[in-house]
Amino acid sequence: MSTQESNNIIPHPIDPLAIPMVPVQIPLQGGTDGVFHMAIQIPGSNGVSSKNAVVQLDTGSTGLVLPAEFFYEEGTYSYNEQTKEITGTLMPGVKKHGHATVKYEPSTDDMHGFHFSVPNLLIGVVNNVGAAMTSEVTAIGIVEKTPHMCGIGFGRPVLASNPFLSVVGMSTGNLYPSFLLTTKGIWLGLTPEEAAKQLGGSFGYQKLTYEGPAPQPLNSSQWSTPTGYFRVSNINPTDTTKYGILVDTGVDLAMVKSPITDLEDQIKAGSIVAVEIPVEPASVTVAYSFAITGHTTVKLGPKAPESFVFTTKAMPDTVAPKYLVPRGTGNFVNTGFHLLNSYQLFFDAKVGQVGYAAYPA
Repeated sequence: MSTQESNNIIPHPIDPLAIPMVPVQIPLQGGTDGVFHMAIQIPGSNGVSSKNAVVQLDTGSTGLVLPAEFFYEEGTYSYNEQTKEITGTLMPGVKKHGHATVKYEPSTDDMHGFHFSVPNLLIGVVNNVGAAMTSEVTAIGIVEKTPHMCGIGFGRPVLASNPFLSVVGMSTGNLYPSFLLTTKGIWLGLTPEEAAKQLGGSFGYQKLTYEGPAPQPLNSSQWSTPTGYFRVSNINPTDTTKYGILVDTGVDLAMVKSPITDLEDQIKAGSIVAVEIPVEPASVTVAYSFAITGHTTVKLGPKAPESFVFTTKAMPDTVAPKYLVPRGTGNFVNTGFHLLNSYQLFFDAKVGQVGYAAYPA
């Protein structure tokens, strides 16, 4: 998707009371072939220039993870490898906290840094104008590496704040705490009724279980991962074992942990893999399948060893993944971004539900 202009002008210096608390579309940077990028900004003040970055939107994690230098005024940041400490002048209102460690899958790359808190963050920035502004958010600044990830997922370990659920008004009930992810665009703050009208299509919903601390906030991302079924035509074609099903915009392949023994030997060229997510009403079907063509080994990260993967003939714009990676024993499927090629995804943090709808013809 090409970059779009925002209709909501956010004043500088920022006055949170002047922010329009209405649903917004998030302008994206570059295309939407399963990899979504968005510009963010820490606003400057009193002569301090704003800091800008482009981040990848990742539904497979929760929290903003950036180079630590982003949280410091331009030209002041320095990291001492011997003392493991940072010197520099923090951006206005930003505070540095304790040490942090991040590990993304499937790259298996450990990253280290510090926790930071940011009083306000502009998101969906185009021409120095944000589509929305967050209230205070926590984030992680990494030293010696340069990740640019914005974790917007739910049902994931909480690394830091979810920027999509931290928009001004969401925690107080003035703006509906939700996001709609599609290959046609991304919207924040829609009610379920508004989400159904945005692109059209009939949503089916699965209720989730709250897994965070009490009292439950209106805008929490700490809801359970949706569940569904993983079936293989020549192994378990009618199995009703429940699997966690994660739509992960952070990866371009699919992964599975299964209780099926010797999965690498049992899945063959010609096997049909099917994934289904039950929803209500039952008249809405969320399901897809793809054929396995063989297997090979690939590196899943710059420092990762070669990994065994099943192959398909899928193209990037289809619901099927190019690779299916067996990850050992468990009950979990990571679909990669591919499910979004066929289905819209709506997360409703207020009542704890996730909805899926096929794109209208």
